[in-house]
Amino acid sequence: MRGTNKIVSTTHKLMEAPKRLLEEEDINTIIHDLCPKCQHHCEGFVHLTCGRGAQHINQDIEINEIISEINKNDILDLLIVEKGSTAKMMI
Repeated sequence: MRGTNKIVSTTHKLMEAPKRLLEEEDINTIIHDLCPKCQHHCEGFVHLTCGRGAQHINQDIEINEIISEINKNDILDLLIVEKGSTAKMMI
């Protein structure tokens, strides 16, 4: 006679992400304490953050890849409407 096997799994909550200094109001508070190069960087660039707790800053290559994928999906959606199941082969 076979017994029933019980599998017990536990889940662990991930730790909270570390707080990064990416909030604009925080940067504005300390901008005069930064070196001229860092001041220029903070004033001249826009940062697109992503990931858990916004810990990652996307690079130009990643942003271009995201744009490319979005455009490809939009084109595929249009082709599916026009051409049906052959749309994936066309791309």
